[in-house]
Amino acid sequence: MNFFDFPVQDAQLDLDMYLSTQGVMLSDIHRLTADLKVARDQAEEASRIKSAFVSHVSHELRTPLSGIVTALDLLSDIEHGRETDELIDIMKISSSSLLGVINQVLDFSRLKEEMENLEMGVVDIRKLVSDIMGVLRISAAKKNIGLSVEFDPNLPAFLYADEGKLR
Repeated sequence: MNFFDFPVQDAQLDLDMYLSTQGVMLSDIHRLTADLKVARDQAEEASRIKSAFVSHVSHELRTPLSGIVTALDLLSDIEHGRETDELIDIMKISSSSLLGVINQVLDFSRLKEEMENLEMGVVDIRKLVSDIMGVLRISAAKKNIGLSVEFDPNLPAFLYADEGKLR
């Protein structure tokens, strides 16, 4: 059997079916791509809302807790019995630990927010440090403070970073 033995009509049907299948597949790909974009946008928005919530809650918790830590410090300066002093010490340690955790959550929330807003680029680290030192030397000289900088020979000449945040 050779090529010319196949009926033209069968070949046309096969081609029509192939093209129809490809059209459906392309339509599915476009629909799935649009669905993925919507899901990505929703996830990014949810992440932004979560970060804002964590930041807000951390601030709201930190303020009264700082007041408790301060009050406990003042209370510990007053003479009490041994048992009361031990309880105050436990409360001071516990509240300070909790305040540390809240500060870490807040720091992490800020860090995540800042990382989303980084403007990355190639930075000449030696030039950047030298520029900053030039500004600081003026203030230092007014206070009779000497400033100098040494660069480790192994320090790379360029970094990939956000120059504005480094500055």
